[in-house]
Amino acid sequence: MKVRILTLVGLVLILASYAFPFWSTYLSSPIFGYTRQVYIKVMLAGYVDYTPPDALMQLNIAHHYVGLPPLEPEKMIELKLIPLLPAGLAAVYILYMLGKIRLRWVALITYLALIGGVAYFQYWLYNLGHSIQPGAPIKVEPFTPIVMGTYQIANFTAFNILDVGFWLLAAAPIFAYLGERFKI
Repeated sequence: MKVRILTLVGLVLILASYAFPFWSTYLSSPIFGYTRQVYIKVMLAGYVDYTPPDALMQLNIAHHYVGLPPLEPEKMIELKLIPLLPAGLAAVYILYMLGKIRLRWVALITYLALIGGVAYFQYWLYNLGHSIQPGAPIKVEPFTPIVMGTYQIANFTAFNILDVGFWLLAAAPIFAYLGERFKI
């Protein structure tokens, strides 16, 4: 099988996804007398990036006051497994380039993996928002954060997005298809 340039572009997109966040949340709140913005990015390389550097500490303080468990990235198995997503998709892509599987399987596996990842992440967020401990200083009803979109909980506004890493993975099969369709 002749490897097309656009097919190689798709593989590069998969590999490049390691450098970008899969999902990001932007939180703002008038906490401590001023509006504070916190940015949290779940990276496909298996870590969480925070801005400002004390963002996790501040978020865990807020979690304490509403009875949510603290976020402890070092204990999250999901962060250890997420690097396998692009690695697995790159392996599938290489099998396609070697002529071992058909393009439709590449697309099906890619999109099922992405949909499954987003569904699991929504499940994880649901469990987080419904694990409120009684006796917290600030009473908050159980809630479900959403993977994409804006929501309000207490005095926090959150804006969540599937970020660049997700979209790079989603675009890879499209490039493979274009390479096959237009013989580029």
